[in-house]
Amino acid sequence: MLQGKNIVVTGAESGIGRAIALACAEAGANVCAAGLMPDGLKETVAIARPQHGGSIVDRRVDIRDKVQVEALFDFAMNRFGSLEPPSTSRSQSATHRALAG
Repeated sequence: MLQGKNIVVTGAESGIGRAIALACAEAGANVCAAGLMPDGLKETVAIARPQHGGSIVDRRVDIRDKVQVEALFDFAMNRFGSLEPPSTSRSQSATHRALAG
């Protein structure tokens, strides 16, 4: 169901966000794992690559910052060509507020 889909997951450095990113990658999605903590993001990518079928890249972002959110989606679009609707384990309302300015 997710094979070949292009997905951005925020909060992917730990917890539910990491679990979502790993599950999407395992299901064959191309995942942009985003979050504040670069070390956690690198760990998420390291866990996913050897075990799962999809692809995964990491990107540091503070979803409270509109410029960073826009740069995240520009990065993901350039990397993957298209995107599914965004997902977040932190706060969709925070992402929406950042995008709304």
